[in-house]
Amino acid sequence: MDEEPREASPPKVGAARDAVRTLVALGIAGLLVGTVGEEEAAKLSDAIAPAIVIGISALFAFLGKKLRNSGSKLGKVV
Repeated sequence: MDEEPREASPPKVGAARDAVRTLVALGIAGLLVGTVGEEEAAKLSDAIAPAIVIGISALFAFLGKKLRNSGSKLGKVV
């Protein structure tokens, strides 16, 4: 039951994919922190925003790899 190895993405494509994932995650973190109000966001942003960005970016990376390994065309985008 050996799987055939898939061809790895070129470094520039992988780096671009990581950059887009991080920017999307940063936008989501900004929206989440911004919804709690100005004062509360100022208190929470230092601790929560980086954790949200790292978590969402890691989630996108995991989902993208799963989709690419399954042969999905969406996996090449994520």
